[in-house]
Amino acid sequence: MCRFQPHCGSEMLMSDLLMHSEQSLIMQSYRAREQSEPLNGDGFGRGWYAPEIDLTSCVFTSIAPAWSNRNLHWLAEKTRSGCFFAHALALFSDTLAVSGDRSLAGLKAGVLATIRRIDELVAETGSTDSSQLNFALTDGKNAVVTRYASRAERSDWTAVPVNHIVSVDAAVALAIEPVV
Repeated sequence: MCRFQPHCGSEMLMSDLLMHSEQSLIMQSYRAREQSEPLNGDGFGRGWYAPEIDLTSCVFTSIAPAWSNRNLHWLAEKTRSGCFFAHALALFSDTLAVSGDRSLAGLKAGVLATIRRIDELVAETGSTDSSQLNFALTDGKNAVVTRYASRAERSDWTAVPVNHIVSVDAAVALAIEPVV
């Protein structure tokens, strides 16, 4: 299962969440508790905004495990931002279609449209397998993160209910809403 770690709010060192917290992405990438296989070592990515330099996002990715990548550790100790994402991969492909509207409502609409389209494509193939989609989208101020399964899966997950999206606005107000 992929792991996301978004932050939208006051500026902080990326290393505080990636490496130094109890729920750090590094900890989650090799000691995941919600699945039988605790490793998420198929790569990672991180993105952040430095609007005082450029309005486009900065991105750093690797196919190496996050816990063993020295560049990640060195950069995270020197990167300060008010908006960043980190992602540990569990081998699958992420796809996202984004709407042209860059508001929080537009981000939510883009995520919901993407989920609906993926469900339509799966239905066209006749597959009965469950689609499990975890992805995140930000505009540098707001964030939308989803955990979605086309069929019910584990009943012991409580952080974000199945088939819900999480949005975080610039004031760090969190909202959890159903997909359908």
